[in-house]
Amino acid sequence: MNWKTFLALLARDAHVARRNFIPLLLQTFLQPMMFVFIFGRVMVSSGYMPLAYKSLLLPGIIAISMVFTGVWSVAMPLIAEFQFTREIEDRLLAPIEISWLAIEKMVFGTLQSIIAGLAVIPAAWLRHRYVAHRAFLSLWWSCSWLHS
Repeated sequence: MNWKTFLALLARDAHVARRNFIPLLLQTFLQPMMFVFIFGRVMVSSGYMPLAYKSLLLPGIIAISMVFTGVWSVAMPLIAEFQFTREIEDRLLAPIEISWLAIEKMVFGTLQSIIAGLAVIPAAWLRHRYVAHRAFLSLWWSCSWLHS
């Protein structure tokens, strides 16, 4: 395992993500904000969902955004590399085993999905302050319980 090459590939993916910052930002925020607006505001205010439904909404939106962002950040670049840019050939020539190329893609997708999940929390805080505050308190309690 060549750690220098692995970290260089991660740095390259981070550079590409910085270069495509606006589409990445839209991908990260647009879908969760639509979920928050539709399920947290429209469905509750129209009477389709009870008011207590908002307390269940935030953890689900965080999970959905993390899963979708993780899958999207791994699958879409691979599709582009295989079809349009033929960039996958350059990656396969890197001095690293092919299985570690796949692991690098998954690690980068995981990091990107964690960032997406953490980015949803302040956005939901702006929309549903009380629910987000309860989610923070429950997260703090569960983390403090594990460490004591």
